[in-house]
Amino acid sequence: MDKRKLNAKKISVSEIASYIGVAEVVVQSVINRQDVDLIPYLDESTQSDETGLPSFSIEGLPLLVTKVSYNIPTADIIDNLSQKVQHLVLQQEEIENLKKTNDQLATSNEQLQGLINSLTTESEELQVKLDEAESNVNWRNLFRRGKS
Repeated sequence: MDKRKLNAKKISVSEIASYIGVAEVVVQSVINRQDVDLIPYLDESTQSDETGLPSFSIEGLPLLVTKVSYNIPTADIIDNLSQKVQHLVLQQEEIENLKKTNDQLATSNEQLQGLINSLTTESEELQVKLDEAESNVNWRNLFRRGKS
């Protein structure tokens, strides 16, 4: 077994069942057969969920799906696949929309940062003018006191 398999992300039987759209019992029955092709991807040492079932390496998922498909009628596989494809297309659309929104927010953020910088500069300039005006008033008051 190579290092990639050792470090691969592990998922639970319930997650696998959810991802591929079948009942957990179907996935568990395939895993329970102790198929020599699947054994390298099983991790009995980590109990992945509250049921105490072993976790499975995500790298072995394609092989497991193939093995699970032998137990499912073709019509169900096609229906499940079409739903997953539709879900992926909708997710891709959502990703594109989020990218557009992100770009718009980044542009807006840059504009707002420019406005903040401009207002900060203006505030600093006004503070300098205010300090100068107060200084002039203090000097005038000092001269008036000196003349009186």
